[in-house]
Amino acid sequence: PPQPEPLASTVKGTSDASAVSIEAPVKSEKRFRQSTRTAEKRKRQRTQSCPAGRGPDFDRFQFNLNGHSPLVAYGRVVGMTPDTEVAQLVQRTQITKLPPLNAPTYKDVISESLHAVRSTKASCESLWKSIAEDRRKIHVRQAVESVRDRKRGAKLLTQHKEVKRLSNLLTIDLIQAP
Repeated sequence: PPQPEPLASTVKGTSDASAVSIEAPVKSEKRFRQSTRTAEKRKRQRTQSCPAGRGPDFDRFQFNLNGHSPLVAYGRVVGMTPDTEVAQLVQRTQITKLPPLNAPTYKDVISESLHAVRSTKASCESLWKSIAEDRRKIHVRQAVESVRDRKRGAKLLTQHKEVKRLSNLLTIDLIQAP
């Protein structure tokens, strides 16, 4: 029986199997992936959102098939409804009021809420940064004052006569206070 011709001869025009190009399927696979990505992107862009809030208002109506309406008269002519004395009630639902066309959609509400969350987060972060900066300034000021007070105290303690005079004044004030 005749042997089937190798695949390489149909691809490159040679009968050598080693001459098959691997690049051609890879390129077509890349193109396929890119086309599916763009199709998915288009599909995401076309997604519509329903109006947020109340939907359309509906009313239900009942009418008698044996009544005097144009629909019933046409049905009798065509032979759809027989003339009988028994009332045959049919219920029909009708949209009475549609939501406005410029009503915000769920997508709009979500994007507005995300924007509000981001702005709140940014303002909180700036508030925390300003608080941290204020705390740092207070800490530096207290450290400088503490060093200054320690130096004054050490200088005062080196003057023994002044320390004795101040301690005598304090004891006199304590005795005189009721």
